[in-house]
Amino acid sequence: MKKYILILILLIFCGNVEAHQPDVSTTVLAEKEDGKWHFQVNTALIALQYEIKAHYGEDSYKTPKEFEELVIDHLQKNIVIYFNDGKPVSLQNAGVQLGHGTMVIFELTDIPTTITSIFVKNTSFRDISRNQSALVILKKGLEKQQFILDKTNEQQANLVLKNNKFEIETEETESNLSLFVFVGSVFFVLILLILNYYLRIKPKQIRLSI
Repeated sequence: MKKYILILILLIFCGNVEAHQPDVSTTVLAEKEDGKWHFQVNTALIALQYEIKAHYGEDSYKTPKEFEELVIDHLQKNIVIYFNDGKPVSLQNAGVQLGHGTMVIFELTDIPTTITSIFVKNTSFRDISRNQSALVILKKGLEKQQFILDKTNEQQANLVLKNNKFEIETEETESNLSLFVFVGSVFFVLILLILNYYLRIKPKQIRLSI
């Protein structure tokens, strides 16, 4: 319990910092005590205002309620989360707390009981120069972990559970797979060329022997 209180205090502090830094945000993917999952976005109000005007127009809202609805729609369109390489989960029952540091919380549904990997992509603030977002993972039985989403990784993280902690799946694994496929393809082509050569030369040898 104390652990979650300390984390809550930390998030409140981060929210106060983000209120003055529109290019910085914090997102939290958390498993609650009841086993349900939530996704929380903490960011500066000015950052959301900028994105809403960029994607929905200058006069897209007139009331705070209309603004909240656009914020929810924008985040739902730009946040992708899935577990174990499955289908993207739905972000539902959103709650918005407007302020200089604004917080939006979504409930996630259809989460598998056993989790081996998590993919998170958040392009909600891609129009803001040098934007970066801290992704915090809170799962029961594991230590809190934090990752950074920015333009260098296309605002996404592919996390794999290894030794009771999540690790970013490196590009080295993908590069090795690509190299393996390339070498295999070259080897296959060479086999075809050799077979083709022998199939062409064999009839000539037969005619010469006659």
